[in-house]
Amino acid sequence: MSELMYKQNQAVLQEMQKYREYTAEQTEAISWKISQAHKAVVHRIDAFVREEYKCLEEEIEQLEQQLLVKIAERNEWLAWCYEVEVREGLQMSVEVYLENTGGEERETTSVNAHG
Repeated sequence: MSELMYKQNQAVLQEMQKYREYTAEQTEAISWKISQAHKAVVHRIDAFVREEYKCLEEEIEQLEQQLLVKIAERNEWLAWCYEVEVREGLQMSVEVYLENTGGEERETTSVNAHG
């Protein structure tokens, strides 16, 4: 009987070995599939991030150009306002001068701030 049990045990051990090998192969195959899926996901994420970054760079560039145009327009407007203020200031100075002198224009010499 012990030989029969020995043969049965051997058969069971051989069957267990086959299942171990099968399980190891399946584990390896599953690990490989997971690794490939991970690589694909990382690749997709990387491509997505690169595309988004490119779009953001383009949007920033457009906003910078719009800002430069606005700054130029504002500077132009400020220069015009300054010019108008200077003209109006000079006109008022002449009018006040004429009022103070009784409407007589006379030649004056200008003096700068440093004397």
